[in-house]
Parts: sequence; structure tokens; C-alpha cells
Amino acid sequence: MRRIIALDLSDRKDLSLSRDLFLFSLFSQGMCFIDLAHLTQQNVSGDMISYRRRKTGQQITVQLQPLMAQILEQHRKEAWGNYLFPILHTRQEHEA
Repeated sequence: MRRIIALDLSDRKDLSLSRDLFLFSLFSQGMCFIDLAHLTQQNVSGDMISYRRRKTGQQITVQLQPLMAQILEQHRKEAWGNYLFPILHTRQEHEA
């Protein structure tokens, strides 16, 4: 894991995002990709992330680990609208 975290992918944004999403999912107790894609700022409160699973509706709360916070900060500038990661965007944002 340390080797994956330490990989310099600064010249490969696509791989960097993939690696970071994998790590974020892993450190958030295996968050599903669909739930990860739909995370917004409203899901973050202090050092906790709380979200409702899209598949089951179950409420999940996980503690925001330092690496997770670093990943969020890294990708927040690239995200569309209120999403935390640059995965989803609204139709209006895409057309702009």
C-alpha cells in the first residue's frame, strides 16, 4: 500500500484519480464506487463522512482519515458543482 500511495503519477491525471479513488474507497471501509461518485460537501461534517448507500438505503458513517482528507483536498478543485470528486456532473455544468 505504501508503494501505491507513494507512486508519482503527476504526469498521468487519469491514473492519479483512479489510484486516489481506490485508496479513498479502501480507507472508507470499502465505499462502493456509486456512493463515492455521489459524495457532496453535505456528506462531510468535521472529520466524519455520512452518506446513504444508493443500493440499500443504509446510512453509513465513517471517520475521515488524514489520507482521505488529503485526497479530497487534491481533487476538490477539479470536481463539478457540489460533488467531492470529478466523476459526475449535471447536464447544465456539462453544457457550460
